Amino acid sequence: YNVSGYAEPKELVKVLELASQQKFIESRDKLLSIMLNYGLSGLDIIKQLQKAVWQLSFDDRKKLEMSTLCGDIEFRMVAGSDEFLQLEALLAKFCLITNEK
Repeated sequence: YNVSGYAEPKELVKVLELASQQKFIESRDKLLSIMLNYGLSGLDIIKQLQKAVWQLSFDDRKKLEMSTLCGDIEFRMVAGSDEFLQLEALLAKFCLITNEK
């Protein structure tokens, strides 16, 4: 995965699982660690996170909402927003989405 410019999918699923367990700080730290270890940009990560969302065990409505949010965050990054701030906002919103009943 280091050579191909991708993070290992199970590591990204772990980031999402931590967010879904309301462990925002741990999720954020894990995501930053992945970005640094694999040398990935925010845009690289967001594309992989969008795929990883569908591996979670939530109802399809929540997965759809999370996937749509990934698209919104990607748009903001392309428009020039700070990628770390946007990824933190994404994880925070994931915490809220997965906490809804």
